[in-house]
Amino acid sequence: MKKKSFFKLIAVILLSSMLFSCEKENELNILNDQVEFTLNLSSDQLKNVLSAKECESLDNASMIVLTIETQTGESTIYTNSELNFYKMGGSYCSEKIALNVGAYKLGKFFLVDESNNVFLESPLEGSLQAQNVNHPLPITFEIIKDQAISVDVEVLCAIDLDPEDFGLASFWVDKIETFSFLIAVSELGKNEILAADLEMTSGSYTYLQSLAAIANNVVTIRDGFGNYNLQVSKTDYHNYVKSFTAAELKAYETIPLVIELKKKNVLHDPVLEIQFDEQLYGHNMHITSDGSFLYTINGGNEYYGSIKKYTMNGSFVESYPIQIDGRGLSYNEDDGFLYASLYRGHVVKIDDLEAGTWTELYHNKLQGLVNWEQASFALSPDGTKMYDFYLGILNVWNFQTGALIETITGLSCGLGNFGGNNCVAVDEDYIYTWNANTRTVYIYDLAGNFVRNLSLSHGDNGHSLSVFDGYLFVSKDSYFGVGTWYGYNIRRSIVKSAIIVKASNTEKGIKTYSKYPDTTTK
Repeated sequence: MKKKSFFKLIAVILLSSMLFSCEKENELNILNDQVEFTLNLSSDQLKNVLSAKECESLDNASMIVLTIETQTGESTIYTNSELNFYKMGGSYCSEKIALNVGAYKLGKFFLVDESNNVFLESPLEGSLQAQNVNHPLPITFEIIKDQAISVDVEVLCAIDLDPEDFGLASFWVDKIETFSFLIAVSELGKNEILAADLEMTSGSYTYLQSLAAIANNVVTIRDGFGNYNLQVSKTDYHNYVKSFTAAELKAYETIPLVIELKKKNVLHDPVLEIQFDEQLYGHNMHITSDGSFLYTINGGNEYYGSIKKYTMNGSFVESYPIQIDGRGLSYNEDDGFLYASLYRGHVVKIDDLEAGTWTELYHNKLQGLVNWEQASFALSPDGTKMYDFYLGILNVWNFQTGALIETITGLSCGLGNFGGNNCVAVDEDYIYTWNANTRTVYIYDLAGNFVRNLSLSHGDNGHSLSVFDGYLFVSKDSYFGVGTWYGYNIRRSIVKSAIIVKASNTEKGIKTYSKYPDTTTK
């Protein structure tokens, strides 16, 4: 891959009353209302960014080409004008030019070598390379008699870049370092290259580029930042967002960084595909998955608390005693841990499932928000947000800091905690609430805009609404005995004749328990 060098030069406009460092300038017939000036440039700050030797020094420059217009857009005599460029000692300057006192704008500015090749150029606003300078063209300035002014203009090394990448010139020439890397986009699980949109940010710096459906898109961005946030987006696909260091991106100078986008699954009517029984002390409150197994949590009495593990079709694997009174259970894809919301609004991290140990992260967090001790929660798939719902009010929290991000109101639900007034589920695209009494699921986008309803054939436990991996799960309440979980396909490909897996629980036989005590309000 060809390497590119970029930097800014500094050109200072000096008025007629100032001394000039060059003595070779052509003499001009200056009128009383005109001011003459030269462009004085210095290469003291120039450094070679990569390997473009042509851009290392101003020694290669033989001519400046520029266009100056009035503030109102009228042409001046300096339209695509060629100014000779001289070196005197360690300084560089152009021949003198003259303009009437007034306001102007610089619309084009580049330097050429003795072979008339453009090697330094200032980008025009709206062009691709304009994102790599602070002040793209056009740049306004004012000529005032008997005053010296300077105008900042940034130019980039144009070696190996196309004219369309630029906008043109500028008057201060200061160093802009950049680097390039290769990138390709494909669909997750498929050998198909996609076109997409790229956005790179670091602080106030933003760079945008459309990526073609090719294996070696070249992206050139500003150097000098510690970290860069990369986002790749495409319609009907989930956004890819990740932070990279400059060193990590530079490692893809010759081999492309391949980004795999996950295609969004379209919502469809629910198809019951998974069904299994569960016996436990209390109520079968919630279910989640780590992609390999299903995990359920019970609620109603912390002394008989447990998290149970099942295969993905509902066959029993193991039961883990853990003294918590569960309401919600979520798997955090970011760190690989299970998190639970408890009676009275506590939120805990399950440290060791086999040992039954956990750490409290937030005390009475959910109760403090909605004043409802039965409140449950949901985590966003990326583990950055926590959702807390009660009677139509949804609060979105920063899961790491506990700070409230936003509140969404007007969401539908059933009445009572077993009717669904305190349960919410979330996936990459949607928010789910439900009325367990009518078995109606309400679906909203992440901004809280209504999308559609789903009607379920089974399920009556309002706490149990869960969504993961394209499935929606609800339960028939065990109520200190045997309950049933129902897994509905709502976003996966539909098999023509879906086979319902009715897995039977093999945990030392089915048995019933006394129904006291019970912390729920059923």
